[in-house]
Amino acid sequence: MLVDLRPSRPTHAYPAASSLRGSGPVVLAVAFAVLLVLVGAGSSLVTLPDWGWLLVSAAVTTTASSQTSTGSALLTALLAWLMLNGFVANGFGELRWQGREDLLRVLVLAAAAMVPQAGRVVRVAR
Repeated sequence: MLVDLRPSRPTHAYPAASSLRGSGPVVLAVAFAVLLVLVGAGSSLVTLPDWGWLLVSAAVTTTASSQTSTGSALLTALLAWLMLNGFVANGFGELRWQGREDLLRVLVLAAAAMVPQAGRVVRVAR
């Protein structure tokens, strides 16, 4: 009787990042549309503090980055920061760098984008 000692192909519940690379532009477009509606239009209709809009943007960024590659995840975080800076912090689509506040926004959104990516790396490494 022959026994196959080669390691079997691992089956993961979550696909590797390389299998999601083709969906990056679609995910970016959907995330941009969602951010535009929620932050762009929502900030003029609903009164939330700045950190509330940061949490909304971080949730959209985390959701989008769980479906795409690392580069697309960071681009989604950049789009979220542009929406926050243009419509919440400055209003009327005007972009300005405001020092510590914007640095905090960028760091929070980048972390929100990288959490699902780090989780994917840990799952694939097992």
